[in-house]
Amino acid sequence: MKEEELNKVIQVLEQNSSDKNAFFEFDYDEMPDYGCIRANKDGIITYAKELLRATKEFKFDSEHKENEKNVKIKTGDWYVDDEFILPYINPVFKKRIDLEKKKPIKETLKSRITGVIAILTLISIIGCIVVGFVTIVNWIFN
Repeated sequence: MKEEELNKVIQVLEQNSSDKNAFFEFDYDEMPDYGCIRANKDGIITYAKELLRATKEFKFDSEHKENEKNVKIKTGDWYVDDEFILPYINPVFKKRIDLEKKKPIKETLKSRITGVIAILTLISIIGCIVVGFVTIVNWIFN
């Protein structure tokens, strides 16, 4: 997105929201396993606007990546949470596909043997149960 387009989007967001009515916070429990954003419409739009403004401060290209540092997200009275804040954007210069690449799982001899042993163990347990059941039935009826 070019800077002119980015400025237009920011202007539209400014026209469609009010910092006075904005409310935005990260809500989470004591354990950081669960969390959510609590916000009204103006708060979400204001946060989006500040994220877009922050992206204007650095360039995402390979020429500038050595010089880039974290960029601060400006907050105001609309940002309620003082304890849990995400104050910076840390620029990443890789594409998502490069970040998501994972090595394929290779099937080794050890994994094959483990699978065969597990199946044989399961068959043995089922066989023992059947033999035990037949023995009990024969003992009861004889």
